[in-house]
Amino acid sequence: MITEASILSVVDAYAAATGAEDTTISSRVFADGKKIDAMRRGGSITLRRANEAIQWFSDNWPEGADWPSDIHRPFRLDEQSASSPGAARAKESEKEAAKVIEVAP
Repeated sequence: MITEASILSVVDAYAAATGAEDTTISSRVFADGKKIDAMRRGGSITLRRANEAIQWFSDNWPEGADWPSDIHRPFRLDEQSASSPGAARAKESEKEAAKVIEVAP
């Protein structure tokens, strides 16, 4: 379950890995430079925003940095879509279309 505390744990790990400050991270994740500070002071966010935040961190996690072990990390959206059956079919269709374009005069 995603909680404000788990998001703040991910924020802290991200900040340690990147050197970014809360206001910068907050602006990137929430488009609101004060949201993380509000959460640190006991503020809450909706479940939708919490899920979007965790997904943002997963998609933008620094290479080589450790994700907090006690928090579930979702698949990166690009990995998720690349591994889906629909994405595989789309890639094959793109390859076929490229062949047709190469052959056409």
